[in-house]
Amino acid sequence: MAPKATATPANSRRELEQLARRFTQGFHREIGPNLDIPAPALGTNPQTMAWIEVEYGKIYSHSRAVVTGKPIALGGSVERIEAVGRGIGTLLEMWSEHDGVPLAA
Repeated sequence: MAPKATATPANSRRELEQLARRFTQGFHREIGPNLDIPAPALGTNPQTMAWIEVEYGKIYSHSRAVVTGKPIALGGSVERIEAVGRGIGTLLEMWSEHDGVPLAA
């Protein structure tokens, strides 16, 4: 069974780092380039993803493809945050054109 952990906004940076690393130690068999690639979510950021990548690399050798949303210096995408919004915008435009529903400006 994987370790159980709780994080709150009151956690220090060091505590959050330990939590990310412990998460990786507990779930390393469930994540990876050919399995499930974690992405940032509520309460995480590029630094969190970097800690996961580094800890995963200690177990399996270096692998930048283990997470998304990491800092650019570690191989992250320059416009990752904006890409989600652009994708939603593109989808809405395609739907609008397909169904003939004008989008308000």
